[in-house]
Amino acid sequence: MKFVSKAAMAAALAVGVSTAMVATAPMAAAKDKKKDEEKPLELSKEFRTEAQAAQEALKANDTATAKTHLDAAAKLAKSDDEKYFVAALGLPLAAREQDNARMKPALETLIASPRTSQEDRAKYSFYRGQIALQEKDNDTALSYLTKAKQMGYSDPQLPLLMARVEADTGATQQSLASLKEAIAARKASGEQVPEDWYKFGLSQAYKAKDNAGTNDWARMWVSAYPNAENWRDMIKLYQQNAQESGVKIDDDARLDLLRLMRATKSLAGQNDYYEYALLANQKGLPYASKAVIDEGRQNGAIPAKAQNIDELYSSAQQSIKRDSSLSSLESKAMASANGKLASQTGDAYLANGDYQNAVKLYRAAIQKGGVDTPTVNTRLGIALADAGMTDQAKQTFQSVNATGARADIVKMWMLYLDSKGGASAAPAATPSAG
Repeated sequence: MKFVSKAAMAAALAVGVSTAMVATAPMAAAKDKKKDEEKPLELSKEFRTEAQAAQEALKANDTATAKTHLDAAAKLAKSDDEKYFVAALGLPLAAREQDNARMKPALETLIASPRTSQEDRAKYSFYRGQIALQEKDNDTALSYLTKAKQMGYSDPQLPLLMARVEADTGATQQSLASLKEAIAARKASGEQVPEDWYKFGLSQAYKAKDNAGTNDWARMWVSAYPNAENWRDMIKLYQQNAQESGVKIDDDARLDLLRLMRATKSLAGQNDYYEYALLANQKGLPYASKAVIDEGRQNGAIPAKAQNIDELYSSAQQSIKRDSSLSSLESKAMASANGKLASQTGDAYLANGDYQNAVKLYRAAIQKGGVDTPTVNTRLGIALADAGMTDQAKQTFQSVNATGARADIVKMWMLYLDSKGGASAAPAATPSAG
């Protein structure tokens, strides 16, 4: 992830602290009668001479002279006020040169000083933590960043920095919570959240073997960046994660994942198309098998000569020739005592791209009973989605009462509908699931 750059931090300190320092310096305080509540700094005559020379040189951008006089003042500094003044003047000087070695003690002195306001202590703690993070001193970084947060520092980079250091120290769940804070702050500011923030959260959850968290971060990532490549990566990662964690993905679930890949245009290469076509053919859906192969050939994913796919295509064509008419199957399904045939006929209509009839048959199957209701409801949601009836599709997906892979697949289909945006009651012109 990208954080505040060293140059940006130095620029903020060089400008902000310099201005604050001049306002509280003895020369300015003596003239400012409106700040009677601020006790003037008590400085010795010898110290004051070197300090004033350093301040004037700094205002004139004569860094070398300022550094010489400041070093002399530092050697003379004995009281807390004198040490405070050296830090207040030395910080912007060190910041201009991006000199962490000088910035660290200056920041620490200012943080500890009672003359520093709560707001400034919070800010200085933030930047001191950032320097520690740059130097890979995680314990110090976490200490100062935590102080900044406790003191109410509101820079949107703070939770992001804390996420980084918490991850480095093995506090994964705290890191992910901080990262969510950073994302929420970024969204609240109206800015786009960088993609690598989501990828970082996803990688942290995956490393921690947090299966639910991995799936959640993957969905957040694709929700923000719903391109075909990311959809494919999310679905493949889900399958891998499920296998490693013992979540069973049966053939019906696999088919609905492949339907989602086709809908999101994330099928890539002949292996994806072959897997989809083979599974559809094995499930008695030759129309879907043929349609997927035709699509792969048209977009160039399937080469002109691929023997295994050519054989599968011929098998699908032969099955289509032998198929009974769907209208006769529909009549039998509607007259059947249970919903099994209606569900199978709905699958056939879905494969053929006849979404209106698929919806009718799935609803009949659910009403008759005797079927795997979560699976049939998922297919009903897919048919409604492909028919362009987005609101009804969402309602159907929300009604699916399932656990395991089926519940995860429904969430992904919901994400797909959300990524499309809007709602419509008009049938879709081109089949996307099948």
